[in-house]
Amino acid sequence: MKRPVRDAALGALVELRDPRAVPALTKTKSMRDRREMRKIVDALAALGGQEAADYLSFVADAHEDEEIRNMASAALVRLRGRSSAKLPTP
Repeated sequence: MKRPVRDAALGALVELRDPRAVPALTKTKSMRDRREMRKIVDALAALGGQEAADYLSFVADAHEDEEIRNMASAALVRLRGRSSAKLPTP
């Protein structure tokens, strides 16, 4: 798939907030491409859910590239912030 088409599809999935997109995103083969990883970690942070959180945590802890680890850490913070904002206050 060409990059502009893939980017548009990713944007549409995020806009729809469809968590069914998470498994496909976590199986990406472009783990070394910073540009692609930025899109993926941002999309996962927006989509949320446990699988997205687990993937972001893995990348933040284990990726060989410090910049990608930092991107994943920041995305995980955003995801957790959104999740905790949705919790009812006691």
